Amino acid sequence: MEMEPVQMRLKAPRERVFADWTEPDLLVRWWGPEARAEVDLLVRW
Repeated sequence: MEMEPVQMRLKAPRERVFADWTEPDLLVRWWGPEARAEVDLLVRW
């Protein structure tokens, strides 16, 4: 399966976005409870 990069600019505190993408209980808000995802996260400060 070929991966497509996703880039987003969000109007939210960095800490909140980082938590949403790194904490499993919060990540399901993005992908849903049935989704399976591998997240390769690059954070630029």
